[in-house]
Amino acid sequence: PYQPAERRYEHTRSILEVFAKTAGFRVGITTKSDLVARDIDVLKEVARRHYLSIHMTVTTMDRELARLIEPLAPRPDLRMNAARKLARAGLRTGVSCSPAMPMINDTELSIDAAARAAAWAGAQKFWWNALFLKPCSKRVFLPFIEEQFPALSRRYKERYGRAAYLRGAYPDMIRERVERIRRRYGLDRSDPQAEPELWPHSAQIDLFDHAT
Repeated sequence: PYQPAERRYEHTRSILEVFAKTAGFRVGITTKSDLVARDIDVLKEVARRHYLSIHMTVTTMDRELARLIEPLAPRPDLRMNAARKLARAGLRTGVSCSPAMPMINDTELSIDAAARAAAWAGAQKFWWNALFLKPCSKRVFLPFIEEQFPALSRRYKERYGRAAYLRGAYPDMIRERVERIRRRYGLDRSDPQAEPELWPHSAQIDLFDHAT
């Protein structure tokens, strides 16, 4: 959701307006755009009717690195400001520090900066995912690494040459690092609001139970 064309066409908002007239779903939004804060009015109505969670993806707080790896996305600080607006509006808000790219944005310092900003924004959750490269992504990403990070090119080709997903010591190390950082900023707490019962029992549903 929230591609650049959204400012003009409002396709995402129109979808949210449909949800604002229904009830009983789990609705999740993951985006890199601060434009999501524009729709706080309709998001609050969606949250009243559904179990809504919104995650802002912030891969790094380093502006120069962000511009290099995400040239079309808003600056990291703009995304965190949007997350802060969402949280202040009472919306369930999280920050996704994904993907964790080996030797690029996976250091303790880099992840700590994102978690610290997420805590400042009032995020309730902070999560990560290690970079994975399926064939279509690999054809684009590995040449990008060779051009922008030539010193890492050989290691990326070795790590992702035969598999899309990293296994073993690396994801375990990053998982431990993120968990330690989450505890540091109180981002390891469970959701204080239990999920509601969705699609409650009603006579309308019984029509399907007795259909033949």
